[in-house]
Amino acid sequence: MAGLGIGVQIDDRKLQRMLTIAPQRVRAAKKEILNRGSIMTQAEMRINAPVFDGELRRSIRPKWQGMDTVVVFSDSKHAPTVELGRRPNGKLPPYHEGTPLAKWVKVKMGAGVSPFLVARSIARKGTKGQHFARKTYVTMKPAINSMASQVVAKTIKGL
Repeated sequence: MAGLGIGVQIDDRKLQRMLTIAPQRVRAAKKEILNRGSIMTQAEMRINAPVFDGELRRSIRPKWQGMDTVVVFSDSKHAPTVELGRRPNGKLPPYHEGTPLAKWVKVKMGAGVSPFLVARSIARKGTKGQHFARKTYVTMKPAINSMASQVVAKTIKGL
């Protein structure tokens, strides 16, 4: 079976250089997107977090999980309760001296009010969630996507 063919070869040094540096630039762009996105998200989540003594806001920070993921989170024990709230007719929240609830009761309601009574009311009635993390996600998703598009466009232009 005889055939006819034409070979096409690229002998362009600029293209060869681009193929060499492209992976490095893509990794750098990915890192820039993750760094900037985590800083933006941390700032917004701190703005959205309710403040009593600042402990919840100070606990919000980013954490790298591998090379492709940064999680912005709070390791505060009461962050999930603040975010989601408490169901009514549940167990008593911690109310002993030194707990966030005891501090809150003393400052907001006065030293004469028993933290136990407030805890009992919370157990009976529940609390509404503040949804500060959900609000942050809704706000930051389009902002981070826009920023990522700009970084990608800049990276492509630089190749």
